[in-house]
Amino acid sequence: MNHRQLVVFLQIAASGSIKKAAETLFISQPAVSKTLKELETELNTLLFDRLNGRIYLNSAGKLFQQQAKKLLADYQDLLQLFQGPVDEIPIRVGASLTFGETLLIPALQKFQETFPQTPLQVSITNAKTVWEKLWDNELDVGLLAGPITQPEFINIPLQPLKLVFVGQPKFFQQETITLSAVAQLPLLLRESGSSFRDNLEQAFLKGGLPLTPLWTSASTETLLQGAAAGFGVTLVPETKEIPAGLCSVAPADFSLAHPNYLVYLKSKSQRPAIQALVATLREIAG
Repeated sequence: MNHRQLVVFLQIAASGSIKKAAETLFISQPAVSKTLKELETELNTLLFDRLNGRIYLNSAGKLFQQQAKKLLADYQDLLQLFQGPVDEIPIRVGASLTFGETLLIPALQKFQETFPQTPLQVSITNAKTVWEKLWDNELDVGLLAGPITQPEFINIPLQPLKLVFVGQPKFFQQETITLSAVAQLPLLLRESGSSFRDNLEQAFLKGGLPLTPLWTSASTETLLQGAAAGFGVTLVPETKEIPAGLCSVAPADFSLAHPNYLVYLKSKSQRPAIQALVATLREIAG
């Protein structure tokens, strides 16, 4: 197995076509077909199913694709090590929106005081996307709600964030609120796949209650603005600064804690800059 075979395989898998892979790689279709055949022969297994002139990744191919992405990324990292100073290699950081709005910026600022020469490529998105990018080796370090259980990853638990409901006083009768009372409120919630939404969905599922939000948004700030305008109640970390005129209420008969994890591949743990970033994130968020 060699680098060329991995590149060709991944391009075929991405495009779903030998013809398109050949066009993207600027090589002939016979060369692409020959490379794929050599790889499948070496592995003694077919990686694609052929049907009606098209090819589809089979289960073996999907498994191989995951590992091939990691192997190719490690190969690129190895090349970078010898193309310039190690500290000048970018670190790709992914964070859920919760981290992006609270703890990430102070941690990155402190890190760059020590490693000003290390570029930081930051992706702030929902937890599901961070998980996928870590798994596809498109990130070096991730901050998200929940660990990645595969043995290739290191998971460091951080201090969980307690979540509270926020809205105008007219929506709340007491300083705490029951799950059944929450179910009666107009809810302004984050999108499916976000950790906030997942936490509340689990609580509703355990309580046997349907969850039907009035608003859905990927922006916590937009939801807070909606709450300030009186459209309903949203869910935020208790440390979040809220607009004037709103009040926050804690859950009474159920728990809403936002679990936080720092996750990275074991193979990334040897770089001094990544070690320093991990230490800084643990100090700020741990």
